[in-house]
Amino acid sequence: MTSFTGFSEAARLYAANEEIVDAMYGRLKADAVSYFDAVHGELRARLGPRIVELSNTSGYSYFRVRAQREGAELASVWVQRADGRLVRDAKVLVGFGMPLLAAQPNVLTPVVELVDQLATGPDGERVQRRKPTAATLFQIDVSVEGQDPVRAFCDRVAPVIESILTIVGKAPSGPF
Repeated sequence: MTSFTGFSEAARLYAANEEIVDAMYGRLKADAVSYFDAVHGELRARLGPRIVELSNTSGYSYFRVRAQREGAELASVWVQRADGRLVRDAKVLVGFGMPLLAAQPNVLTPVVELVDQLATGPDGERVQRRKPTAATLFQIDVSVEGQDPVRAFCDRVAPVIESILTIVGKAPSGPF
């Protein structure tokens, strides 16, 4: 049988400040949505109509990347929106998925090579590989430090998207 000895100091502190904490978290979420709306606009300016939509669902923002020819979804780029690291550490964990292409060896092999290049890049960013069948093939911990965090994000992420589009464009077969 478990015994309860009382609420912790942390629980009491939260309860006393619940409205303030909830309001601050709401503001963090709203600011993050605004930030990623600006990122979406900048990515569209750089990559054109291939970045066609931004979805904000369940704590994540998803940028949909479409092939120029068939218009089918090529890849998705996701970020965890309301992660305090964006504000506190100027870092964003960015995931790259290729749902339609992950099983195609003529695409997957060059993507693995791209991930290897990113892992040894000059920025020393943390790159996490995933199983080739996963919805997220790899993730990059992107630094957005500087006076323009929107530009910092796009400077790092847009070239990765361009590389993925190039890989897919060179694939000899497949839907794209």
